Amino acid sequence: MGLRNFILKRILLWTIHDFLGYGIVVGVAHQGYVACPICGPNFKGEHSVELGKHTYTQTRRWLTEGHPYKLARMKDHFDGQIETRNKPINVTTEEQLAQAMEYQDWLNTGNNYNGVGDPSKEHGVKHRSVLYDLPYWKVNMHTC
Repeated sequence: MGLRNFILKRILLWTIHDFLGYGIVVGVAHQGYVACPICGPNFKGEHSVELGKHTYTQTRRWLTEGHPYKLARMKDHFDGQIETRNKPINVTTEEQLAQAMEYQDWLNTGNNYNGVGDPSKEHGVKHRSVLYDLPYWKVNMHTC
């Protein structure tokens, strides 16, 4: 038989049940107003005073047209509005990289973390993922 040398390659395909870890590794928001890493600025949360936390009432957008939850009779069961919009457009990897650079440039000009005018409050990207440093990491990281 003998000894054989081989190159071991591995890749992170997905994370399961660890949204917090996913957000940290990829460098995108995983909580707050822009908590969807796939939708980014195309999806907004709201703060509920009654509940004391963020809520995400726009999730009916992903349902197909004509779904019972999108009908007028169901509006009072959700946020009081009829949902007519389609699902949000996904943020591409290139857009996320550009947003990470925008945030870094903003910090480099002397602004403070979470300061006034913080661009990450709009798009949710705080840093470029360390996974991009891997030699075999593909450009197309997010698919939905």
